[in-house]
Amino acid sequence: MTDFRSIVSLAGLSIGAIGAIWMLFQCWRAFYARGKVMGTPQGTNSSRYIFLFVVALLWLFALEFAFSGQWIRCLFSVVTSLFFLLISIGSVLICENGLWLQWNLVPWKKIECCVWREGNVLAIRIRKYRRDIELTIPSEDREAVASLVSEKLSVLAADID
Repeated sequence: MTDFRSIVSLAGLSIGAIGAIWMLFQCWRAFYARGKVMGTPQGTNSSRYIFLFVVALLWLFALEFAFSGQWIRCLFSVVTSLFFLLISIGSVLICENGLWLQWNLVPWKKIECCVWREGNVLAIRIRKYRRDIELTIPSEDREAVASLVSEKLSVLAADID
C-alpha cells in the first residue's frame, strides 16, 4: 500500500511541477507580449490583502505538515503560497497591447469600454468581469493613456463594423 501511495504522490508532484513550469512560461510570454508601458496607475489593489492572507495561511499549513513529516503536502503548500504571493505583488499597468493585470495580459479586444470618471480615474470594463476596474492615473500619464485608449478602442470599433 505504501508503494502505491508514494507512486501516486510522485505522480501528483510531477503533474504539479509541469503545471507550475507551464504557468511560469505563460507569465513570461505575456510579459513580453504586453508592449510598451503607457501608464502606471496609483494606489493599491484591495484584493492584494486577501492573497497575502492566503499566503500566511498556507505557510502555517506548510509548517504543520513539515512538523508532522508530510513532506509532499508541505511542498505543495509552499509552492501554492509562492503562486499566491506572485499574484499579490503583480501590478496593474496600461500597456500598448492591453491591460497588464496581476501577471496576465488582457488584450484590448477583451476590453469592452473605458470611461473617465472624476479626477484622473479611468474605469475599464472587461468582458466577462462583473464590475469595472477603476484605476487612478497620474496627471502626467493621463494624456498618453487617453490617446492610447481612444486609438485602441476606435480601431476595435472599426474592425467590428
